[in-house]
Amino acid sequence: MSKPPLHTVDSAVPDEVVTRFLESHPDYLLRHPRLLAALDIPHLGKGAAESLIERQVKVLREHNQTVSNELRQLVDRARENEQLVGRVQRFAVAMVEARSPDEAADVARDMLRQEFELDAVVLCLPTDAGLPLAALEARLAERKPLPGVRLDSEERAALFGRDAIPLLSVALVPLTPRGMLVLGSRDARRFTPDMGTVHLERLGALLSAALGRGSP
Repeated sequence: MSKPPLHTVDSAVPDEVVTRFLESHPDYLLRHPRLLAALDIPHLGKGAAESLIERQVKVLREHNQTVSNELRQLVDRARENEQLVGRVQRFAVAMVEARSPDEAADVARDMLRQEFELDAVVLCLPTDAGLPLAALEARLAERKPLPGVRLDSEERAALFGRDAIPLLSVALVPLTPRGMLVLGSRDARRFTPDMGTVHLERLGALLSAALGRGSP
């Protein structure tokens, strides 16, 4: 009985079985060069055949490019985090050096706009009339920062003015024991509901400590 040609595939054998076998025996084709010579792997969109080696090189090159892109993104993210940590440290020093709560509030507004490149910074304290502090605090049941919050038109007008620049993302940072820091940006990706809040919590804690200095 003649043997079936090497390129004939038994349709009863699932692809995943063949895949698992080749993964478990990576040298199988090297030990069966006749089978290796019979393989034809078409160029996508060209119609001509390419060797298995050419195809492997192409796959490895594409994989390396993917890994390289992921590594570049990790490096960029690490660099951004390092810069952010530096800004938080400078903010901490400024809060320690502030000689009064009023000076701390003024310095905080300036640093958050300049160092953190924010387009709007509003400090809501219980003594401030006309600001919707109670309504905003009601959203922070756990007293944790809330990035990516949506404000209604009245809240926006009370916080930023009716003629203020359009802010596409807003974060609420609670202060202790009461009060709130409202941060706004024209960048819709600056504050999103799924972002981490560690640095926002640190800013809130540092500002709360500075504002509470000298209080009875």
